[in-house]
Amino acid sequence: AGVAHGLRRSLGDGHPPGEGPSSLALARGGLQRRACTIFGAMEVHPLNNNEEMAECCRGLGIQVMAYSPLGAPHKMEAFMKILTRSDAQDMRPLLKVPDSSVLNDVGQRHGVSAAQVALRWNLQRGHCVVPKSFDPAHILENTELFHFSLSQREMSILAGLHKGVRAERFLGQSHVQGKKALPKMTRDAQDACEAILSKIRGPGSGGEGGAEEQMQQELAELYRQQEVLKGKGKGAGAPMLQGGGGKLGPPPMVQSGKG
Repeated sequence: AGVAHGLRRSLGDGHPPGEGPSSLALARGGLQRRACTIFGAMEVHPLNNNEEMAECCRGLGIQVMAYSPLGAPHKMEAFMKILTRSDAQDMRPLLKVPDSSVLNDVGQRHGVSAAQVALRWNLQRGHCVVPKSFDPAHILENTELFHFSLSQREMSILAGLHKGVRAERFLGQSHVQGKKALPKMTRDAQDACEAILSKIRGPGSGGEGGAEEQMQQELAELYRQQEVLKGKGKGAGAPMLQGGGGKLGPPPMVQSGKG
């Protein structure tokens, strides 16, 4: 009973540092302390390489545990369902690891799937991976990672796929009430997805969203014109016309006096 209670406390909340499940081992005489391995769990896959955090962990001797190493395609698909079928078809190669054309090209080179390439990429970075699947065929495939290796050039190319695609953000957005929006990604990925949506939906097809975008464009044009006028007036002291009457003076809105 005491051992069971201790394990529950260790696995539960409030256990002291170094007394978690990774630091305990069952021995013949009961529980025995052993060396503790510290893990840093984070979402890592070619579309979200998390390089800065992974490098920090390596420098501190923390083992990176890559969860969602395949980008949690089921979570991405949940977000895709709120878009039209055409949107999803064009955006899947940008947002889903198994659909990436680059990963599939590398997989064909080695005779493996895109998923196996993504898992091998994580392993060669020194990460331990925790892929999730309920399909026996996929579970078996996820273990067959040691009969091929990626070259340094391939590793570099795959690292360049980073788009800041975090599955949890997309899953959260799929549950948002009302108008949905693309979660935050890198600027290039954001622009590419927006371009796909604009091309398929057409101008103004987003209802209120289209009107808001039009207003933003009008404001941007207004600000641009103001900057041009401001630039022309620099250093020249160029006077401004007052109210269209042909007289020189300040703009009507900044005139002094009662009114």
